[in-house]
Amino acid sequence: MLEFEPVKILKDKKAYMIVAEQIKHAIQSGSLQPGDQLPPERVLTEQFGVSRATMRQAFSVMEVMELIEVRNGVGAFICAPPREEELKIKVDWENSIDPWDIMEARMSIEPHIAALAAINATPKDIAEMRRVLDEEDKCQQTEHFDLFENLDNEFHFLIAKATHNDTLCMMAQYMFECRRNGLWRHMKFHTVGRRGLICDSHMVHESIFKAIEEHDAMAAQRRMISHFERLNKLVFDE
Repeated sequence: MLEFEPVKILKDKKAYMIVAEQIKHAIQSGSLQPGDQLPPERVLTEQFGVSRATMRQAFSVMEVMELIEVRNGVGAFICAPPREEELKIKVDWENSIDPWDIMEARMSIEPHIAALAAINATPKDIAEMRRVLDEEDKCQQTEHFDLFENLDNEFHFLIAKATHNDTLCMMAQYMFECRRNGLWRHMKFHTVGRRGLICDSHMVHESIFKAIEEHDAMAAQRRMISHFERLNKLVFDE
């Protein structure tokens, strides 16, 4: 049975990149063949000496690159390896923003943005948020992940816009551009989109909106914190 070496953390490389590169090398060297099943996640985390979150990020990279196929409830299987030039097109993982960095930044900033939005939101701001939530409500009935993700992005940006603070808006805009990162979207799809949790996300958005509509800054901040704690657990911990 093929075994992998523990990850040695390098200054300029994320652990999940090193894990993915080791598995990619095993595929390209022929040690892993198309159709082979990778060991269970628990075994791989022990072999590589990394966390489940790191292993999940590595799997996301490899799925985006079509090196592996993850079958729910069964496991991860090796795909026929694409050509090297195709790999570069699929994902530039050397320059890809770490999904955890995106999550950490959002958890640090967006609860405060929500609180300020509750204080400063105008009737027009409230109406724009209501419009997006109504679109979300229609979207959740079809479980259309890409459309919902775009509306999710717009809703959070409208909250930032409602602060009427240009600096916070610029910071939020940058974070939301990072959300378009292939790794982030892929990880969220596999943890939220595939599990049919769009409805849950919409309900949380509604609760945040209600606090902002009522100009309750403490409730808006608290509900945003709860929103990200739940998302963090779904994407990185489970």
